[in-house]
Amino acid sequence: MKVRILAVFVTVLAAVVVGALVFAGRSMLASRKAQAIERAPISAAVMRAPAHIVGIVSHSEPTFVRTCGCHPNVGVVYVNVGDMVKPVAVHQLLLNGATPLLELLPYRVPLSEIIAGKHDDWFRAYAQMVKRQQAEVLMSFEPEADGNWYDWAWTHVPPAEEIAAWRHVVTLFRATGAINVRWVWIVDKVFHGSGPLNRLWPGLAYVDDVGIDGYFRQANDTFASLFGPVITRIHKFSNRPIFISETGSNDVAGKVKALQALTAGVAQYHLTGFIWFDIDKPGLNNNEPQNFAISSNKAALDEYKSGLLPYMRPLAASARH
Repeated sequence: MKVRILAVFVTVLAAVVVGALVFAGRSMLASRKAQAIERAPISAAVMRAPAHIVGIVSHSEPTFVRTCGCHPNVGVVYVNVGDMVKPVAVHQLLLNGATPLLELLPYRVPLSEIIAGKHDDWFRAYAQMVKRQQAEVLMSFEPEADGNWYDWAWTHVPPAEEIAAWRHVVTLFRATGAINVRWVWIVDKVFHGSGPLNRLWPGLAYVDDVGIDGYFRQANDTFASLFGPVITRIHKFSNRPIFISETGSNDVAGKVKALQALTAGVAQYHLTGFIWFDIDKPGLNNNEPQNFAISSNKAALDEYKSGLLPYMRPLAASARH
């Protein structure tokens, strides 16, 4: 009996050891791959952020590139404040010829703690990672604060606190030497109950570009109706370049129609471009479908591609395979 128990114990122990070795091996390979990606030299074409933006939000930017047969010049990475600092996604975008737009999201991190410096170590670590990229990146913090859906929204946090937190983060990045960052102040379109933009504005010294988020959801939505009012308000206190930082259209509003409106609207209002949210979100929001993906819509994809072609950067060598 004891021999049988001992045999079982040895078998289980061996399985655990083998499993641990396999896991360690995979972790080591993943780590080496990540280090190799970060060490890979990037093209001179992405040393500077593009003057005209045609970007994408995608679950997989390389997959979108292959599907589209085109190459967006900006890709978005959403980063939760406090998560492990990982350079792979940022450097991979640069390798593929796209400038990263990094949106720092303080989920469950009170802005008062950020102002007090309690999370400075994390921000410094992230700033150091960004600095190492040696290429210009776009970065935002606490986006859409004029809405009411985030913990850091103006309905939950006083505007003065929003501004103080923004300035604290920007100042810390600059002090760390991450001067390769263009700071993008991102707001939502004007709607009933949206926040006072002039009271949330961090100031010209802390903002390089302004981004506007907004979606085409109804058949009668136009560029002017969605973005005109917020652009007018922004011009009252800022002369910084403006682009549409997150947008999309469901099938009710029409994806091709929306893309045509974006191209024309960006030119009419003298904006610097737009970023399409290529995500299919199942279900409804306020009885409206949330499928904004164009990857499976050839007509919409062709329209996106035609708008991108004049500004498309050459593909990096690693992105051609």
